[in-house]
Amino acid sequence: MKLITTLALLSIIVSITQACVINIYPDTTSGLIGDTINITVSLRKQHLNCPLPLDSTGIEITGATLVNQTEWLKINIVNYEKTITLILDQAEQATIEVSRHCNIKSTQAIIHIDNFDPILINKQTAPEKNAPF
Repeated sequence: MKLITTLALLSIIVSITQACVINIYPDTTSGLIGDTINITVSLRKQHLNCPLPLDSTGIEITGATLVNQTEWLKINIVNYEKTITLILDQAEQATIEVSRHCNIKSTQAIIHIDNFDPILINKQTAPEKNAPF
């Protein structure tokens, strides 16, 4: 009986100290500068009475411009989703970071999307003028 009580208490403590779970799902992992990318952000609240409102979820974007985002859609009692739309605007890489900073425990998710410059791609793939056959 003592073991069951201890395990139940430990289970409660572990669930209290867990942070929300954030996942980021882009519709592609690479694109050309100027391409539009849709990204689904999912959030799973670990605590039903989470003190942090959904709108306190931070979204930081570099290498792309945010052109649209939906409101959070409630999937069920603990799961939420939103879609953000970006335009890739810098060579190299775009980074999307989604974070929640809570007094219980903070969490974040980061993804990188490779951006390619179409002019650079054309220069690299064009044959040289005096190239031997």
